[in-house]
Amino acid sequence: MNAQAVEPSGEPDEVEIEAAQPDRRTTGPGVVVVHDWYGPLPHVAELADELTMAGFDVELVDLYDGVTTDDPGRAEVLAEALDGTDALEQIAAAAQRLREAGAGYVGAVGFSLGGSLVLRVAAGRVFDAVVVYYATCGLDDAAGLTCPVQLHLADDDEFEPAEDVAEFVEALRAAGAPVDTFTYAGTEHSFANADVALADPRAAEVALARTVGFLHARLAG
Repeated sequence: MNAQAVEPSGEPDEVEIEAAQPDRRTTGPGVVVVHDWYGPLPHVAELADELTMAGFDVELVDLYDGVTTDDPGRAEVLAEALDGTDALEQIAAAAQRLREAGAGYVGAVGFSLGGSLVLRVAAGRVFDAVVVYYATCGLDDAAGLTCPVQLHLADDDEFEPAEDVAEFVEALRAAGAPVDTFTYAGTEHSFANADVALADPRAAEVALARTVGFLHARLAG
């Protein structure tokens, strides 16, 4: 992995992200990973490690400059303070770095807030495939999204009601995007985040296996 979380320093709610080496080269596909509104908690780096071991070159996008929290109230404050335009540019730039390093195909994995942003970037034809956990985007963006999409959905999601998700999936398919959806029984929003109270390890494990399989299939070239 070329951009990874390292041990915290300074304040206890901060982590540092190592900068990717500008002269690196890759022979495999690339994957951009974008965290949820809690920030780059340890599970994000763990996912990146799993993807690296599976043969992908990974770029982690840290939208909060290392700040993290496991408190939903604090997470909401962080998300509301985020510069959306800058966030989209960071994600697109990460994809570009992977392509410049030699990745012929580039995908993305995004969680919640990060998933919505990944979808918006993907509408600009930046990614070859995306995996999104409990997130959608506006229907205007969905109408421009044609790459394959894999959605991992919570059974009971206060942020992404089932009827809204169904409308979103319909818009994706109308735009020509191949879509796979998986809903995990008994789960709530953030079930794949091992660092928060709503985590469901069993569902997260199944979702991870599906994520890796999908990325291998769609980014193989």
